[in-house]
Amino acid sequence: MTALRFMSWNWNCFSDGRNHRKIDLIRRMGAQVIALQEVDTPAYKLLRKEFESWLIVVPDVWDVPGASIDEKGHRLPSTALLIHPDLRGEKVADPDMEAWRSTAS
Repeated sequence: MTALRFMSWNWNCFSDGRNHRKIDLIRRMGAQVIALQEVDTPAYKLLRKEFESWLIVVPDVWDVPGASIDEKGHRLPSTALLIHPDLRGEKVADPDMEAWRSTAS
């Protein structure tokens, strides 16, 4: 049986400006599935660049105008799920993201 390495981490546990150190830490951990919390838009863009071959799933509520916006108009942090390319041998349906949407109107 092959072991699966999973990592769950709060991206904002360090201050901004240390994002490359965070990327290095993620790589050193060697996880194949990474669940991140508190991912903001700049972090998401960095993750897309640094893990370009990985499947990265974020709630699609980020694509809804006006959703997940704070009182100052800034996009609120969200979650991200990163899946290593080796785990994507066969096409697997994307997870149902409806459960991640806010039910508040």
